Amino acid sequence: MSRYLPPVEVGGSLAIAACPRCKMKMYYGDLGQDPNTMQYMCRKCVDIYDPYRLPPKAPDDITLQYPRPDEPLDVPDDYPYGTV
Repeated sequence: MSRYLPPVEVGGSLAIAACPRCKMKMYYGDLGQDPNTMQYMCRKCVDIYDPYRLPPKAPDDITLQYPRPDEPLDVPDDYPYGTV
């Protein structure tokens, strides 16, 4: 047996729609747009935005702020304290 919606004016329109996910009949003004599929669904069927659809984050800046200049690692001949 089909159920009838009461003729209450919602948003200036009496248009009736069915949710594509749960197949419930409701007023067209009560539907919300799903951000992932861009379909109009009832409020309880609307998903949150999928984070994998967002652009990737910028890479971290891992360079040194005050790098020291390159110096040779071997001991010079005129080292004042002898051999190391």
